[in-house]
Amino acid sequence: MKKIILKYITILCGIIGISACTESYDGLEIIRVDSQAPGKVTVNKVIPQSGALEIHFSLTKGDTDIAQVVASYVQNGVKRDFKVSRFVSSILVEGFMGVAEQTVEIKCVDNSGNVSEPTFVKGTALLSPIEVAYQSLTAEAAFGGVKVAWKNTTGDFLAIHVLTDDSLQIKGQKVFMEDPSKMIYTRETDKKKTYAYVRNYPDKEQRFGFSITDKWGNVSDTLITTLTPFREDVIAYQQIKALKEFNPRYTNGESMDYETEGIDPVTGIQYDGLYYGEASYGPQTLFDGKKDAAFYITRYTKNFNDLDDSNDELVPNSYSTYNLNVEAMLGRMHIYHRPVYYGIHAVKRFRFWGTTDENLDRFVKFPEGWTLIGEYVLPDAVNNKVPTPDEKSAWDSGFELNVTDDNVNPEANPKAKIRYLRIEMMETYDPSHKVITMNEIFLWGQIAVSYTHLRAHETDSYL
Repeated sequence: MKKIILKYITILCGIIGISACTESYDGLEIIRVDSQAPGKVTVNKVIPQSGALEIHFSLTKGDTDIAQVVASYVQNGVKRDFKVSRFVSSILVEGFMGVAEQTVEIKCVDNSGNVSEPTFVKGTALLSPIEVAYQSLTAEAAFGGVKVAWKNTTGDFLAIHVLTDDSLQIKGQKVFMEDPSKMIYTRETDKKKTYAYVRNYPDKEQRFGFSITDKWGNVSDTLITTLTPFREDVIAYQQIKALKEFNPRYTNGESMDYETEGIDPVTGIQYDGLYYGEASYGPQTLFDGKKDAAFYITRYTKNFNDLDDSNDELVPNSYSTYNLNVEAMLGRMHIYHRPVYYGIHAVKRFRFWGTTDENLDRFVKFPEGWTLIGEYVLPDAVNNKVPTPDEKSAWDSGFELNVTDDNVNPEANPKAKIRYLRIEMMETYDPSHKVITMNEIFLWGQIAVSYTHLRAHETDSYL
């Protein structure tokens, strides 16, 4: 009989899920249930937050078996519940939209499942994240599409929906509808990157619409605007050629003395990098259309010929120079690295320098006569030594940089037209490493003059 009773108590505990036993029987806690409702919740203070109310409360003294506090409200016919344990003294009720006064119902539930009488509290939330984002939402023409910008001060998860005129015709009318492939998902704050691009649109006047939704299902109004995207051309890698005017070297991974081997004795310009090999890892591999083929430079070393190795000092910057064979204003780039994941020799910070044929001294003077197009810094992981699977996936997918918006140097002129590109690799993820690597750079922009005549099939590379 004792075993039957114990089994019954065990099953009862599993079904009710209650842990507030005060007595025991042969080592098992005995569940005490009752039908007495706990006392009402007392609201002490309400603090308005963005799209939320932070409600501070206290519970009736003596009600030691309270399990949780539940706050709820109804908006647009939808009831939303928020729960906290008895061991905290505040609850954040979210998802409000608009500045109207809201009514929140608060109850507590004890371990027997009894519910207290409701306490009603009124409050007016601050503008919600979705409303702040919509009020600040802007759209402007960009290369190949539209740049969309907004504010997200709280870093809430938002989705921005893109609407365009569909090509289908219904009774002579174009259909203004959402393109799901263009949806923008973001949870960045406005201190980071709260802008994005929607691309692959022709350079003709057309209508665009943008609306925002949040995780609560709230929907903003729709910003409708008519824009003409700027024409965007591929800077085909097949036409980009490495230059030899700055004396690139091939050393199979060995360094050289900077003072005697790294500087042109006539011009004083630092030579291009010490490449591991011309065919496999040389300068042309940075523009060969292969995302998994490494470009490999060894840094010059100061005091390299000194017999005391402790005096060796790596020169941080290395260069690589190219003829784009077009005169163009660059718009964006896509960077691909080896799978070293935020570490060792992968390029993290670099500069683009550019000039045109008008600069007759382009190969005997630098940086004089050259324009700093931009300086760019690739992102870190939260922990570079232990990146998450998502951070590794982002690395493998490559990093897209906008030539203008992602430039961090205020002295740069990203809108200058160039034919010749000199890349200054300034910093790797491990600055102490003597090697610098990068796999591939893809370029887009607006071509003004082309100096090659590639056939169509020779340029269909990476769109």
